[in-house]
Amino acid sequence: MIKDRMFDNSMNECHIYRLIVRVSDLVTLRFCVPEEVVAETPNEHRSNRSMLRELLELFCPKVSFSCLKPALSTPKVEELLMKIDETPMYTRYKIGILLCKAGQQTEEEMYNNQKSSDAFDEFLDFLGRRVCLKDFDKYKGGLDTRGDTTGTHSLFADYAGNEIMFHVSTLLPFTPSNKQQLSRKRHIGNDMVTVIFQEPGSLPFKAVTMRSHFQHVFIIVRVDNACTEHVTYRVAVSRAKSVPAFGPAIPEGGRFTKNTKFKNFLLTKILNAENAVQRSKRFAYLTSRTRREALKDLADKYVQPPVNEGAAKLASRILGGSVRRRERMLPRPISDYCLRGAFSWVVEVQDHSTGQRSQCVLGISVDTLVLLEPPTGAVIFATSTQSILGWTNGEFGFKIYFDHGEIIAIRCLSATDGDAEHQALIKRLEAVTNGAETKELMFKKQKGQAELGFTIEDEGIVTSVEMGHLAWIAGLRQGSRVVEIGPSPVVTLTKDQMSQILTEADSIRLLVIAQSSDGSLGVDVLIHDVL
Repeated sequence: MIKDRMFDNSMNECHIYRLIVRVSDLVTLRFCVPEEVVAETPNEHRSNRSMLRELLELFCPKVSFSCLKPALSTPKVEELLMKIDETPMYTRYKIGILLCKAGQQTEEEMYNNQKSSDAFDEFLDFLGRRVCLKDFDKYKGGLDTRGDTTGTHSLFADYAGNEIMFHVSTLLPFTPSNKQQLSRKRHIGNDMVTVIFQEPGSLPFKAVTMRSHFQHVFIIVRVDNACTEHVTYRVAVSRAKSVPAFGPAIPEGGRFTKNTKFKNFLLTKILNAENAVQRSKRFAYLTSRTRREALKDLADKYVQPPVNEGAAKLASRILGGSVRRRERMLPRPISDYCLRGAFSWVVEVQDHSTGQRSQCVLGISVDTLVLLEPPTGAVIFATSTQSILGWTNGEFGFKIYFDHGEIIAIRCLSATDGDAEHQALIKRLEAVTNGAETKELMFKKQKGQAELGFTIEDEGIVTSVEMGHLAWIAGLRQGSRVVEIGPSPVVTLTKDQMSQILTEADSIRLLVIAQSSDGSLGVDVLIHDVL
C-alpha cells in the first residue's frame, strides 16, 4: 500500500491510496482509493497498519486481515512479486504448420509431405521470414541451433512485441523409413496451436484425425489462385471444447486477399488462440497451482518475525470475539471521471463469433480499455483509449467503436439502474477519449433520385459533401465518419458495397461520428424529404 499525492481538475491537492492484493486464483486486485473515503480521523494519528485494515474491510471483506503477515522490505521480495505478476504473460510462442496437399486429409499424409510446394512457399514467405537455425539468437522454440538436428532453417516472426517460432513440417527432418515421422511430430504434435495449410483439392479437415493431447486449436488456411495476382485465402478455426472463443472474429465468408491487413489478422488470431488455450480449465489450473505455491513460499520465507499481540486482539481472544467493532461507513461515490485509475463495470458482452453473450468486467483507465473474464481476471480484449472513435447508447445496448470502426457491443448489468450505469460509462469515455457519441441521420429519397450529394471512402470517412444536396440538408459534413449504414457496420462493408447500398436504397439510415465543430449533428434524429 502506498499513498500518492495528486491534483484534481481544479488543481486542488488531494491524496489517494494505492493497494494491490494478490490471491492464488490468478487474480490480482488493484485499488485506487481517495483519501476522503477512509479519512475519518486525522492521518497523523493513524498507522499504516490500521489504514490497511480499514481498506481491506471496505474493498476486500473476504480477505482476513489477521491472516496477513508483514513482508520483508528487500529487493528479493520485490523480484519474487514481479515474477508472480508476470506468470500469466507470454511473449514467446511456438506454432506448428502442416501442409495438406490435394487429396490429403489425415495426419499421417500431412506429416509425410517430404517437399514443399510453390503455394506453400508463397504462404510461408508471406507469414514470416526464413531464418538459419545455426547460432540463431532469438526464441528457438525447442529447435536445435547448434547441430542442425532439427533442420537447417525455420520460419520466424516478430509481431507486436512477441517472438513466434513456427515448426514447419517441410522444414523439419524427413525420415523415409518412419511413417509416423516422429522427428516432425515431436515438435508439431506438442504445439497447442497448429496451422493447417490446404491446397486446392485437399479434403475437408477433421480434427479427430489428429492424435495429440496437446494440440487444442487448428487454424485452417485454404488457398485459391495461388502464385497469381488474385491469390486469396479462406480461414476457419477448429478448437477443443475446453478452449474459450477468441478473436478477432472471422468475417462472413472468411475470404481474405494477400495484404498486410490479412497478415496482421492471422498473426493476431494465432497469438490469441494460444492465449485462449492457456485460459482453458486444464492449463489455468496448472498456472494457478504454480502461482499458489509461489505465494505460499513467499509467505513462509520472506515475512517479518511475529510481534506481541495488541491489547484489542488479546481481549478479543479472551472474550471469544465479543469485542464490538464500530460500523463502517460506505465509501462516497466519486464524481471526478478524470482520475487515472480504472473505472469498472460488470457488463454483458456480445460474442459475434458464436452469437452468444458472456459476462465480463469492463475497465477503463486513462490509457486503456479492457475486458476481463471473471473470476480469473484474464484479459479478453484490450485497446488504447486513443483508439476509441465513439459510442452509441441505444435501446438494445451500448456500442463502442474503435480503431477502424470495429464494435464492442455491451450491456451494463445493474440490479438498480442500468441507465445510470450507461451514463456513468459515457462520462468516463468523454473524460479519457477523443471520441464522441454518434448521431443518427435518416434520408428518404424521392423516386428516381440517385445522388445523395456526398462521397464516402474506406472506413466510412466522408471526404466531400455538396452544398444544397440531400446529405448537406440533413446535416452531414466533410470529415465526419460513418460507422453504420442501415443495420450493417461499415467495417464489414467494402467501398463498392457501401456505394451500392447508398445508391439502391430508398430509405437510408446513417450512424455518424461528427468531426466538424459547427454543431451540424447536434440533434439525435434528422429526417428529411426532398422534393
